[in-house]
Amino acid sequence: FLSSEGFQMEVAEDRREALPFLAREFDLVVVDTGGGGAGEISLVRALRARWPDVEVLALVGAREPASMAQAARAGADRLLVKPLALADLKRHVVDAVNRRDRRTRARDAGPRPQDAHPLDTAAGAALDDCLTALVAAAEARDPHTKGHGARVARLAERLVEAGAASEPVRPASLLLGCRLLDVGKLVVPAALLNRPGRLSPEERDQMREHARAGRRILEPLVDDADALAVVLWHHERWDGRGYPDALPGPAVPLEARIAAVCDALDAMTHPRAYRPALPWNQVLDEIRRAAGSAYDPDVVAAVDRARDDLHTIVTPPLP
Repeated sequence: FLSSEGFQMEVAEDRREALPFLAREFDLVVVDTGGGGAGEISLVRALRARWPDVEVLALVGAREPASMAQAARAGADRLLVKPLALADLKRHVVDAVNRRDRRTRARDAGPRPQDAHPLDTAAGAALDDCLTALVAAAEARDPHTKGHGARVARLAERLVEAGAASEPVRPASLLLGCRLLDVGKLVVPAALLNRPGRLSPEERDQMREHARAGRRILEPLVDDADALAVVLWHHERWDGRGYPDALPGPAVPLEARIAAVCDALDAMTHPRAYRPALPWNQVLDEIRRAAGSAYDPDVVAAVDRARDDLHTIVTPPLP
């Protein structure tokens, strides 16, 4: 019906087919929550986080209050109750596209410089102090990660210089997101952070919650969608088998794909409670081996170009 009314559309049968579309920004996405299925609700959440300006309409059943609540919490802009007349559907679609157009025009009316950032202002200095305190608190709970975020940011900066960014990125947002990677570990029990042995599946799920928790903690403070995307998605994988949303590579923002490689580089070259630090050449081999599966191949290629500088960044200073 919508196609016959002149709308250009892409159609996916389920979340699995829809995920690759997240690599592109649409004006509007309509999601049938299918009785509150976890997959469809997580798609709404991923859409809202990946493309904040996209309008998301959720179709919910008239007798599905749980689905309504879940879709609203996930970030749907409007809930459309089924059964829905086609004329009403068109009206909602037109209204949603018009809302997006108004937001886009308002945003474009006063663009800020490419590299400007809220923390670069005088008012942002106090906020920066707050964020620094959050990072310090998270690192204090796991002494092995002291300085990790700062090093990841320096690694990311060098990789961008080496050509890791195959599309434009905002360096200030990338570096901020890298600094804040592990703030979500504030919600992870300290016993898990410092566990020397293997984690059980339940404990692993608890540990993985730090990605969502970090975004949840920072969202009221950080007005930067790209930085928050790094915090949320730096554990996604190129092959779509990462967490928390199992997004396929191109659907993950480039900033998060760069951060994922930098996070791994620094983590492997420093000891953790469950293993010693790995030699630099072994770390490089691990990163290369995972190109195209865990990591964006273009970012890995930049690692090879900048490997000597990267080694200097992750090498602990002599006493």
